[in-house]
Amino acid sequence: MKMKNIFTFDGFINKKITENHNVNADTYVKMIKKNIDKDAYFALLDNNFQRTRELLDQGADPYSKHASNRDIYDIGIDTLGGLKIILDYNIKLKTRVIYKLSFGKPNMLKYFLKNCKDYKNYINYIDSYAGETVLHYLSTNQFTLSKIKLLIDYGIDTSIKNNNGETFLDLLKKNNPKKAKQIVQYMKDTDKWHSYIKNQTKNKFNL
Repeated sequence: MKMKNIFTFDGFINKKITENHNVNADTYVKMIKKNIDKDAYFALLDNNFQRTRELLDQGADPYSKHASNRDIYDIGIDTLGGLKIILDYNIKLKTRVIYKLSFGKPNMLKYFLKNCKDYKNYINYIDSYAGETVLHYLSTNQFTLSKIKLLIDYGIDTSIKNNNGETFLDLLKKNNPKKAKQIVQYMKDTDKWHSYIKNQTKNKFNL
């Protein structure tokens, strides 16, 4: 019987199928494609970043859903190696990406801001529930000065008010007055203070 070579890539032996086989060529290709989509997902889940890249180069679909209806973005955003893959392969980012990265290690947030050419489209994301930016969150929960300073350095809008009419500094002053003063001084030292107070009716910190 005549054999037809229909699909070849690294990780699979040359697959052949007879033209009169019950499974036609198109169906067979789809089966193989589904396998590499799954392999790419689980390679990234195992932090095998090199193998994930190889499979993406071979055509793996980064948007293919797998365990718990998650895709490569959902698991990649949790590690620096995964984040690099997301940015290198231009995988579509979710609108809350800045929140997700701010919850993690500072090096991931820093890498994102430095290497994502469209970071300005995400840095001022406002939560629909409370009307808050990630600065509001950091000023209420983590109080991580390094992350707050980093976001300020990259131009996050510090004057945005939440649904209660509070800026992130209003919250920080209530929750951690000492760090609030440090941030105010940092903004003054880096010429960011004017952009904050220009839309405020008064300087609540009197500093």
